[in-house]
Amino acid sequence: MEYAQFFRRLTGNEPYAFQARLAQLLFEGRSVILRAPTGAGKTWAAAAPFLFRLEHGKPLADRLLYALPLRSLATSLHEEVFERWNALRPGLRRRAQDRDYDGGHRYCCLQMGGQRDDPFLQGDAVFTTIDQVLSSYLMHPVSLSPKLDNINAGALIGAFLVFDEVHLLDARTSLGTTIEMLHRLHTEGSLCQFVLMTATLSDRAMAHLAEELKADVATIADDEIRRLPAYAAQRRSWRWRSEPLTAPGVIKEYSGGRCIVLANTVDRAQGIYRGLRRHWSPGSGGPQLLLLHSRFFPEDRRRKEERLKPSLGPGASASDSILVATQVIEAGMDISAELLLTELAPMNSLIQRAGRCARYPHRNAGEVVVFDLEEDGPSPIGSLSKRRRSCESDPRPAQGAFKSSHVFPTGTRVDRAGAR
Repeated sequence: MEYAQFFRRLTGNEPYAFQARLAQLLFEGRSVILRAPTGAGKTWAAAAPFLFRLEHGKPLADRLLYALPLRSLATSLHEEVFERWNALRPGLRRRAQDRDYDGGHRYCCLQMGGQRDDPFLQGDAVFTTIDQVLSSYLMHPVSLSPKLDNINAGALIGAFLVFDEVHLLDARTSLGTTIEMLHRLHTEGSLCQFVLMTATLSDRAMAHLAEELKADVATIADDEIRRLPAYAAQRRSWRWRSEPLTAPGVIKEYSGGRCIVLANTVDRAQGIYRGLRRHWSPGSGGPQLLLLHSRFFPEDRRRKEERLKPSLGPGASASDSILVATQVIEAGMDISAELLLTELAPMNSLIQRAGRCARYPHRNAGEVVVFDLEEDGPSPIGSLSKRRRSCESDPRPAQGAFKSSHVFPTGTRVDRAGAR
């Protein structure tokens, strides 16, 4: 079976040009740093080549370790890949601890805090969090007792390592350790193959990483992006509001349909949600109100994520709903709204957030409204509010939070005022 045919059977779609290019590089044994916009299909670009070679008895590596910075991302991507792969190969197993290597079964597992389905990283495909992988490399795995500290480091040898959303990693800690690990295992030892994936890393950062790690760079040209179904007819406008994001502000902007409200902190999200609940009490005939942030217990979190699909997922049937959330939905969650209200944040974060607006070809029109920060309120980076105010009072070209030369995937350029 040719790769394109396998890809169609697995995902239901033809591989995009960049997905086919990445697969060819991986089949040639190359490691890659990939930049592609949100919703372009990065997950399948990396996972499908591994599954193709595994199913045809010529595996790329001993196992796929797919690492993400957030548990919510690991959960959603694992479920998506498990469902598709299990449809192709019924009987796929979720738990790999004490697996039967001679039984002919395949294992697609989720391993993270609160979901210990594969603590020894034995599955064929393991979706996990960055702390699980890095702590295993440092021989102090967070999922095992101290007497077993040195076991999981062996799972990295001969593995295919995928690090998704690497722009969300802290440059001085988790990203630095990731680069050191890949330098030791790949560049110096040829002991693994890897893909680093991002939506927003700059050309300079990608070139530096490629040189440091002896990897290939793969990007998507603007004209190719505009041909992707998710972007071909996309109409997404941007608007700036010079006031803080509050519940009354949400009520003023909302006129029905699907809406996502993104706050920079859990406390801010909770406050906005409470204000909306007071305005639209249960049974009042208002929109469905949803809240999602990182402080929920894992089981509550999973239930809430499931509730998003009927309202905001690709096959959503309900329409009048408002989700109030934090950065947990910035990347990897397959949801979309026609109206996105967000607090001011660094440009790469705003780009990620905009990926939850007008995301689907059949719901491809939307608006992103960026609200100012409170004068003395929390900021996603240390002095963002001060830098923005300084830029507004300076007639010279802005160098602060809202100045960017980044061209959005649709060709939209955001200027200092946030206008289209």
